[in-house]
Amino acid sequence: MSQKENFTLGTHYFLKGVAKAGISFPSTKADCVIRARNIQIRTDYDKYESLASVIKTFEPNYFENADAFVAAYVRASTKELLKEIGVY
Repeated sequence: MSQKENFTLGTHYFLKGVAKAGISFPSTKADCVIRARNIQIRTDYDKYESLASVIKTFEPNYFENADAFVAAYVRASTKELLKEIGVY
């Protein structure tokens, strides 16, 4: 029985999308969403999603620096994973 390998490149593609969007800090979530609106990022082996839709799931609404922005990505990704496995 083969098991689907975990997709571990999500952060890599997320950061490439952020660079492509020209997102800089400090910034609001709304500004990041506007900059990211036309960018698709790979979120799984066979799945793409708009960078803007990923950013919309972030909390808070303001990011002082890139560390705060990446931390929001990690929190949102963890929350999504917990939902998928039925924990959250």
